[in-house]
Amino acid sequence: MAAKNVAATTTTTETATCVATSSLPTYVAACSPTINQPGVYTTAWNSNCDYLMAPGNYIFMGGGVSLAGNSSLCTGSTCSTPTADGGVFMFFTNSSYPSTGGSCATVGLNGNNATTLTAPDSGTYKGMLMWQDSACTGTISVGGNGSITGTGSIYAPSATVSGNGNGSQVTLSQIVAQRVNTQNANFTMNYSYGDNYVGDVPALVE
Repeated sequence: MAAKNVAATTTTTETATCVATSSLPTYVAACSPTINQPGVYTTAWNSNCDYLMAPGNYIFMGGGVSLAGNSSLCTGSTCSTPTADGGVFMFFTNSSYPSTGGSCATVGLNGNNATTLTAPDSGTYKGMLMWQDSACTGTISVGGNGSITGTGSIYAPSATVSGNGNGSQVTLSQIVAQRVNTQNANFTMNYSYGDNYVGDVPALVE
């Protein structure tokens, strides 16, 4: 079945503030049982590795996440090596951020990848799981029996979110993208207002 319970939004007019990076340390990702820490990552998270993520903000400047071959991302108490609860925010942008130019980070969860993530449950990015910079147009891909399960929003205003393989599973709270292409993957959106990112809402004052 190509899709079920899809509640993805394909357009948005929301403009978010610049994601701060100046106070974050820079790391190189490591496989489990090491628990990766919030910060800036400039090289790719590659295949054949299970990545554990402590709660917090992760900034991918170039590189990105390109998983296949029985690899995964995981945060929380259900991981093989449990991490603290609290959720993660992942921002994918270009290698020159906050300047323009450079190469954009990519996102691919493929080839028997099994990812389990939750978005932050408090703070500035409460409910935002993945945000792809509007300057980056690369497809966010889940395919080849890959899967992502969790809570929160994926926000990709200039890109396509695509399922591209039999057995691929996407189970989240919300997708806001230029285009959502389910193909022959299974997309399930368990929409809940409290699990999603809610930006600034204009209000009238007297």
